[in-house]
Amino acid sequence: MTFQHSPVPVAQAQPHLLAARQADFEAVAPLFGELHQYNASLDARFTLAENWRQLLEEQFRRTCSLSSALWLLAWVDEKPVGLLILENHLDPPMFRHHAWVELVALYVRASSRGTGQARLWAAAREAERMQLYVTTSNEHARAFYRRCGWKPVQEIWRLELPAQGPATPPGDDPSCGTEAERRRDTSPYDAQIRVVSPK
Repeated sequence: MTFQHSPVPVAQAQPHLLAARQADFEAVAPLFGELHQYNASLDARFTLAENWRQLLEEQFRRTCSLSSALWLLAWVDEKPVGLLILENHLDPPMFRHHAWVELVALYVRASSRGTGQARLWAAAREAERMQLYVTTSNEHARAFYRRCGWKPVQEIWRLELPAQGPATPPGDDPSCGTEAERRRDTSPYDAQIRVVSPK
């Protein structure tokens, strides 16, 4: 799939959408910062690094003109009010359905919410499928995506590990066999996933 870097036609009352250009970084950065400030309020693990703006600029300048990515800005009265970032992804060819698009970021400032702009973005699709990540506690976003026809198909589970020292292994999981069976396992992937405790 190739993204077309051209204006997206919308109704006259709506904000107008334009693919971001190299000169638009100063419009992109505040929107990206606002989005992740909100995300961090839901989950501190999404707090941006101190040098996030520099790293974002490097990524933006490297990818904003590529056909495999799309940085889209919504404008009202020459002021940026929304940001959408899409990226093409290719899973290994061993999978029959390996081409998909990730909705990396979608943010609309509060003053422009309720215009239907985000729904237009989220519903637009030219690939076989689009995927996104949404924080479990972000009920507003989850409800919004459901209204747009998205549905949950996977979950990401997190285990917080101790800051120092080896983690205490969990009890035996019946689906993984017993400890003795795991020690006898000669899977070719074993070397890649084995955890070696320090002596």
